[in-house]
Amino acid sequence: MKPSDIQREVELTMASLDRLRKAEAPSDFADILTSKMIFAEDQIKWVNRAKLALVAMVAMAILNGVLMFKNHDNQREHMLHSIAQQYHLTGDL
Repeated sequence: MKPSDIQREVELTMASLDRLRKAEAPSDFADILTSKMIFAEDQIKWVNRAKLALVAMVAMAILNGVLMFKNHDNQREHMLHSIAQQYHLTGDL
């Protein structure tokens, strides 16, 4: 490019900047934006609480199942041992 072409491009660019205006938002833009942000934040808190409740329920169900099966095995062994004692049985059952 020639220096005159560069100078002309610079002048065109600078002239186009003269027509720029400051962007303005509507008068209630801040209120609308903050209300939407608060609403979104409340939804996120609700979703997080729901996830936490679901995880707690699953953990309690798993713990309950484990304890039931463990207790069931202990009761069976206790029952067999008590029957063996009652009838004076010896050896492994």
